[in-house]
Amino acid sequence: LAQQHDSTLVVSWYNPSGNPSNGTEQLTVTAIFADANAYPIDSVDVNFSLEPATMGVIQSPVMTNVNGLATTSLIYSIQYAGEIIRIWARSNGISGYVDVTLPEAN
Repeated sequence: LAQQHDSTLVVSWYNPSGNPSNGTEQLTVTAIFADANAYPIDSVDVNFSLEPATMGVIQSPVMTNVNGLATTSLIYSIQYAGEIIRIWARSNGISGYVDVTLPEAN
């Protein structure tokens, strides 16, 4: 979690699911954007990116809702299951990231 201007942007992931017919996996990725008083910041674009960028596709940008949440999907090839990827979220000069060991959905 990186902080600037006393605002925060926290990135998390959940809900792995797979599509064995085409060899892909999917994660739901959420960024929570809040001000210095922990109040959600709504109606701002959050830009998501990956490191390394070649390991998947992530929908971006995504606008925060009234709860300060920006939710998107990361799709990656099953061949990358077990690899570590960094998911970045950036908005208004604030950035946050999470390192994920890409799961294989069951």
